[in-house]
Amino acid sequence: MLEQIGDAEPAATQVLPSLPPIPVPMWLVAHRKLHTNRRIRLVFDLLAAELSQG
Repeated sequence: MLEQIGDAEPAATQVLPSLPPIPVPMWLVAHRKLHTNRRIRLVFDLLAAELSQG
């Protein structure tokens, strides 16, 4: 996924392309009062599905 973002920017140059990507943990957070909100849950589920594909 990060390569796609970089490739979309013509001014960006990949440095050390032979090295494997470094995994970076990502957290989805919300205030505890919003955690059970249906709209927030739908967005979280969509983001989690898309981000886990990378």
